[in-house]
Order: sequence, then structure tokens, then C-alpha cells
Amino acid sequence: MAALVNFLFAAFAYLLPFSNQLFENESAYATMLTLGAVGSISAAAISSRVKSSIYHLLFNLLLSGLGVAIIGWAFFLPNFAWIFYVGNLGTEFFMTIFNIHFLSQIQMRVPNELMGRVFSVVFTIAIALMPLGTWFISHFPNAIHLLTFTGLGLGVMVLAILGMLYNCLKGFEKSNL
Repeated sequence: MAALVNFLFAAFAYLLPFSNQLFENESAYATMLTLGAVGSISAAAISSRVKSSIYHLLFNLLLSGLGVAIIGWAFFLPNFAWIFYVGNLGTEFFMTIFNIHFLSQIQMRVPNELMGRVFSVVFTIAIALMPLGTWFISHFPNAIHLLTFTGLGLGVMVLAILGMLYNCLKGFEKSNL
């Protein structure tokens, strides 16, 4: 799942530098980066107050995808572009909480003697699809468009919902044993 999310976020990272062109504003990219940094720093400051569970982890991923999707909605409401800059703040805020709690879940669930191997495998798999995501979006016809953000955000949201459903079914199976 982390690999597929990174695939989509690699495409998102590819599109961000085109923000000036897409929002028709020469400071859009700088604004997106600034708000993303504010979101990440804010999330790091409060992440200890967020419950560390698989459900909350996936819910933060879902909200991060919603933030990406909101950026693309500027296509329909171009006069309110500042609202959509905030989508990147939300994306980075919830993605930072996701990342912190993702690593916490690994640390809580994996025996100490396997920790290095598990981290190596997780990061290798997650990072392996990033270049493919960048290559794919760069070869996708008409990918540099505001609505592409919405598609990527919806993809992340679908993955989060599938993860939530899987987690519920896994819990359901254990309770019926």
C-alpha cells in the first residue's frame, strides 16, 4: 500500500512545480511549498496527540488525499485559488501525521531483532515505485492540469478506504474465530 501511495505522491510532486502555470500566478509554487512546510511543522508538533492506530493512520492518509483532491478543484472555482493552496497545507499536515504514525506502528509491531530488515524492505518497496510514478505522469497525455490533482487525491483516498476495509475485515475474521 505504501508503494502505491508513493507512486501517486511522486506524480503529485512532479505536478507541483507547474503550479505557477496551472494557477496562473507567478507565486503559486512558492505559496504551495510554504503552506506545505507550515502543515508539516504543525503536524509534527501535534502528532503525539493523535492516537496511533491503524484506523487513525489510514484516516490521516484519507485526509491527505482529500487535500490533494482539493487543489484540483481550483479548476471549477478559479477566483478562490487561495482556498486550494490550503489543500497543500492539509496534504502535508496529514501526510506528516501519517508518516510519523506509520513508523510508530512498525516499531510497535516488529520484534527488535527484525526492525532493520523490516524498515529496509518497507522503504525499498515504497521508494521503488516513485520513479515509475514520475515517469508515468510525465508520459500521460495532458497530465499537467488542475484536475490531475483531483484524480491523484481520489486515488490516495481510495487506497486509504481499501486499507480501512481490509483492516475491518481482518478484525471481523479474528473476532469470528
